[in-house]
Amino acid sequence: MGIQIGNHCLTTLLFADDQVIVANDEEDIDYMLRKLKEEYAEWGLKMNMTKTEYLKMADDGQVDRSLELSNIKQCEEYKYLGTIISQEGTSNRDIQHRTNTTKAEMYPNSKFSTLVE
Repeated sequence: MGIQIGNHCLTTLLFADDQVIVANDEEDIDYMLRKLKEEYAEWGLKMNMTKTEYLKMADDGQVDRSLELSNIKQCEEYKYLGTIISQEGTSNRDIQHRTNTTKAEMYPNSKFSTLVE
């Protein structure tokens, strides 16, 4: 479960009330999602499923309908702590967004100001 980074295995990212689950495949993410819901329930908490999304890199377009994951909205990218994480697994969208934002700030009356998303 999770992804290997050096000698460590990254399975989750936490900041304030946001939590990101990291897994290698749909079965792992489904298991982790069920366990997370159970743990939250023990503390009297409930996940807001309308705000919950998942990002699948190297998307083949298929999600096993028997998994909990099939009930969650899929996204193409999301922003976590100011960094855009995209389906492609590259930082190209994040770099382009930061470049456009900087140009719009530096040249507010130019064509660059209209590039910011």
